[in-house]
Amino acid sequence: MKAILFILTLMLVANINARAQRKVDCANATTQTELNLCAQEEFTAADKQLNTLYKKVVAACNTKQRATLVKVQNAWLVYRDQHAAMMKSINEGGSIATMTALNAKTLTTQSRIKELQALLYQLTL
Repeated sequence: MKAILFILTLMLVANINARAQRKVDCANATTQTELNLCAQEEFTAADKQLNTLYKKVVAACNTKQRATLVKVQNAWLVYRDQHAAMMKSINEGGSIATMTALNAKTLTTQSRIKELQALLYQLTL
């Protein structure tokens, strides 16, 4: 009996790992799970772009500007996450809630990228 439970557990873990490693075709995503995964991928890409840009802006700042930028960025992160939580609460309990929060984080992050691009431009004139 223990051997059967062990084998079933291994099969379940293997199935979960296979699903987690499966690449979703976001252009044709139809299930909420797929849409959530695609929203996560989109946010992750925007966040990576933001972090790369932020490092460039930090490098372009003088000491005083850098200190201010860090404060502003930390405040912005709080805003982004609270805004996403608010958007998620609209669909709380529904399967779309996660995607709603991720989409809000993505849009806010894309907006911040534009702000930092403009700031970097000004700093490097």
